[in-house]
Amino acid sequence: MSVSQCACCPVDVDPPKGYTMETVPTLVNEDQVWSDEKHLSLTFPTSIQTLEKDLNNDPEVVKFLATDYGCCSRFRVMSNEGSRVLDHVIDSLEKYSKSCPRIPKLIRGATFRSEFLNGMGHSSAVLRHVSLLAGCELIYHPMKIHQLHVNMKPNDSSTSTNNPVKKNVDRWHCDSTPFVLIVFCTDPDEYTGGTLQFFNGPKEEGLRILTAGNGLPADRVKNVGRQDKGFGVFMQGWRVFHQVTPVLTGDARTTMVFSFYPRNVLALEACAHLSQTYAPVDPLYIIMPDWVRFRAWKAARRLEMLREKWDDFTLASKNFTDNDLITLIDTTHAKLWRIVKSLPYTDQRQLFTSCLRESIEDLKTFLLATYPDKISCAHLLSAKEPALDTENIDPATSGLTLSVTSVADLEDTEVGVFGKKQPLLFGLDAEFLCSPLGVSNLMGVVEDIENCVDDVITLQEEESKLVYF
Repeated sequence: MSVSQCACCPVDVDPPKGYTMETVPTLVNEDQVWSDEKHLSLTFPTSIQTLEKDLNNDPEVVKFLATDYGCCSRFRVMSNEGSRVLDHVIDSLEKYSKSCPRIPKLIRGATFRSEFLNGMGHSSAVLRHVSLLAGCELIYHPMKIHQLHVNMKPNDSSTSTNNPVKKNVDRWHCDSTPFVLIVFCTDPDEYTGGTLQFFNGPKEEGLRILTAGNGLPADRVKNVGRQDKGFGVFMQGWRVFHQVTPVLTGDARTTMVFSFYPRNVLALEACAHLSQTYAPVDPLYIIMPDWVRFRAWKAARRLEMLREKWDDFTLASKNFTDNDLITLIDTTHAKLWRIVKSLPYTDQRQLFTSCLRESIEDLKTFLLATYPDKISCAHLLSAKEPALDTENIDPATSGLTLSVTSVADLEDTEVGVFGKKQPLLFGLDAEFLCSPLGVSNLMGVVEDIENCVDDVITLQEEESKLVYF
């Protein structure tokens, strides 16, 4: 994968203050360069659990997700040489470890600091592998601060008698990023405890139980099995409650966590507001521009999905002049992509809001002028994602009605700009109104960016709405 073309890497932008690529003093130079051939030994899991069949998720929710994939058994990720180099890299980065309420010891933004990890964070082999597992096309998460973090054994999980308190390595939670690859970096014979567990049930049920102050039923808490060094598990982590138990004996228990995002951005998403993914451990001058770039990327990707189907369906079927609309879509896309590639690492909120507002100004004007009395109805007929409270979705009352079998079908060639045939509700452009890729998608571009503007304006430092138990 070309770094210059990926969503998480701006071009000609200085790294964030205090974050620089470092040489690992215990490795020779050639060992510090990532190689898919040298450092990977990818295999496939022996079992996969789906959300609907195996984890009892509501099919009316699942059909709005990018995929039905839930989680899997362990599989090999790293070669022996990859694990050897990784040991040195993590040891050199431990001095940057921090603590937050959910995770007592972690390293954030590791791809800012390590050429080796940044190389793995652009590995085409890893990306192909997890996309095959998920059953949909994934990219590395557009927010570089979220791309990779390292979880470590808490310092106060000491085995000494004068400090008996054992903290979870990670508490019960669902991720704020859609998919995660968790790679085990410590030989399991060197520690006890530190077990990765997941709840064998839907997110909504787990949330109700934990919010009520009750523990999850023991017979429905599952272990992933032996956590062999260099092996990993892959899960749709925002839909699966999981935790890591305290380390009982041993000096280390380390995992590396990569985050991924589906290219089908019309799917229900893990979080829609910055406060839902912000933790004070991340500086605002990193998390905020990363969030702005991410939302600009998502909005641009909406337009790309429309344009990818345009030639196949629109030119032959659309009954009104569309040349101006094509130009508007392409111009808006260029403005959004400029944000993705050029926004600097800073905490200048006025810069963020002005760039965001300018990027959609013309599209917003067009939509309000062209569809002033049709927008709300168009939303009801589209794949418009529901409000933020995804833990309590009621598809029967949320306006979630699609003219396709599932959101995943939007990647199939049979679904185009017009969706499937609908009656002429609003005149000659009825099908464009009814399509998940049509008017509601363009309105989604505007709404995503306006919500991002609100996030930038309203987020308070130290304010986080991350949910964990």
